[in-house]
Amino acid sequence: MKYRKTNTLLLGLILSPRSQFAQGVDYYPTATVTEDLCISLDMESPISGFYEIDFSHLHLLSENEANDKFGYISNNLLSYTVDFSTETAYLQIHLDRTPSPEDLAWWSDYIASLCGE
Repeated sequence: MKYRKTNTLLLGLILSPRSQFAQGVDYYPTATVTEDLCISLDMESPISGFYEIDFSHLHLLSENEANDKFGYISNNLLSYTVDFSTETAYLQIHLDRTPSPEDLAWWSDYIASLCGE
């Protein structure tokens, strides 16, 4: 009986972060993308680790093409995941990879500086 309580407690501790993450995400703030793959963050929302980007206006023909386009603009601080069926990309900003915490203006300027590279 003692081991059963311990195992239940351990299982609860392991699974609780996953359930909190899944329940805590109702939506992501939006970002936009231009034909030149320039990304602009929503400046009306606080900084977020994730942004949703509608890329339907890019008229990409395949999932591989979409992954290639967004993969080209990924780096150590920015990662993109593509959902081709909904023509949506998800930008993950790795907020923990800068020497000190940065605000929305800094991230927006950083992302803009990558445009056209």
